[in-house]
Amino acid sequence: MYKSLDDINTKLNGEPEWVLAKPISYDFNSSNVFDYKSLAFLLSIQSGREVFTRLQLAERAYLDLMSGLSEFNESALEKQKKMATSQLGENNFASLGEIERYIGVELVARTRDQLRGIVVKLAHDESRYIKAFESLNRVLVEIFCPDYEVQKIVIQERHAIAQLPNLPDNLKKHVAEQNIDIE
Repeated sequence: MYKSLDDINTKLNGEPEWVLAKPISYDFNSSNVFDYKSLAFLLSIQSGREVFTRLQLAERAYLDLMSGLSEFNESALEKQKKMATSQLGENNFASLGEIERYIGVELVARTRDQLRGIVVKLAHDESRYIKAFESLNRVLVEIFCPDYEVQKIVIQERHAIAQLPNLPDNLKKHVAEQNIDIE
């Protein structure tokens, strides 16, 4: 998604977020959820109960991202369809204001806000998942023994957040303003 936003932003040079919105293809698997019955042993100690809660929050974040991306894709497709049927201006060119009026304030705002929400989730969720994994690992060792420690998550360097293309300035500013506490 970062690459797609960077490519569009480079071509459009700082246009409002809604202009950057296009459907995003990503295969989510709705079965990527925890089997809480198999994790019931975590409830036997206080630190396990805390991890159990952290896992529920991580799962909720994943499902929220999945749902938010689906809603965003619907809005981005709606915007594309509306643009495809427009007859604005000579040779189909128009000012940004004319395009916004044609698309409608509701779709412009919805698309912008959904894109902002997804970008905020992408910026913060990775650390949420890693912290949940690390917490689970500590409790597995505490309950069982060091033999139960799961191999650490290794994110390939090319996929690390630091290696991703920059977000457009207006989205980067929005993410920075959120002050999200992952703990």
